[in-house]
Amino acid sequence: MMRNRLIVLFLLMHVVGCSGVAIPEPFPVEQHCLRGDTASTIAACSAIIQSGHATTRDLALAFANRGQAYRAGGQFELAIQDYEQAVRLVPDDGQLLKGRGEVYAKMHLYWQAIGDFDTALRRDKDAILRIKDPVDAHLMTHSWIPPILLDRANALRAVGQDVRAASDTDIAKQLSDGYYP
Repeated sequence: MMRNRLIVLFLLMHVVGCSGVAIPEPFPVEQHCLRGDTASTIAACSAIIQSGHATTRDLALAFANRGQAYRAGGQFELAIQDYEQAVRLVPDDGQLLKGRGEVYAKMHLYWQAIGDFDTALRRDKDAILRIKDPVDAHLMTHSWIPPILLDRANALRAVGQDVRAASDTDIAKQLSDGYYP
C-alpha cells in the first residue's frame, strides 16, 4: 500500500514538474489531487487533466481522484463521467472499476456496481498473477481483493443476493487476515 502511494506521488510530482501549470505554494497538486478537500482536489486534478502534459496513467489517476472528490461531494453523475474516462484510458486497472462501482452503489444502481466489482476482481486477479515477487503478490491479494469483495457483498445484499454476499464477506475476511470486520 505504501509502495503504491509512493509510486502515485512520484508520478504526480513528475506531472506537476512537467506540466507548466502554475500552482502557487502551498498548493502542491500531488497532495491535493490525492487527499485534499473536495474543492482543492477537483481544482488540482482538473489542472492535471487540462495541462496536456500528463501521461496516460497520470491522466487516468487525475480523472479517478477527481471522480472520488465528486462522489464525496454527492455529484455522482460527474463522478461516473470521470471514472468512465479513467477506465477508458487504463481499462486493465481493477481499482478504477472498483471506484466506479462504488459510485454506482451510492446511486443505488446495484447491478451496475456488481458488474464493475466482478470485472475489477478479474482484472486485479490477472494483475496479481503477473507479479513475479511472491511478497508483492501476497500483499496485493490481501490488500486489494478484500475491499472489492466487501463492496460487492454490500451491493449483493441490496439486491437480495444474501447467500452470495455472505460468501464474499467470508472470503474477504479470510484474505484480509483480520484487517476487516
